[in-house]
Amino acid sequence: MAISLVIVIRSRHSWWVDWEGRPYGPMQTVEEAIASARRLISLYGEESRRYEIYAPDEHGKMLPVATAVEGGEGL
Repeated sequence: MAISLVIVIRSRHSWWVDWEGRPYGPMQTVEEAIASARRLISLYGEESRRYEIYAPDEHGKMLPVATAVEGGEGL
């Protein structure tokens, strides 16, 4: 099963979602960016893929914050 990585990053004082090289944003908070990533997967995700959302913790370490299997299950 193919895995699609969705990464939440901070750039130039804003939060962005990077989904396989495509940027979505800007957003004001990391929570808003994570919610946006979940919505993107729910709307445009493929049922045959697994999705993993990563976001930085308070120390900047990237951690998985959500995993979805089969088009959004688990988000």
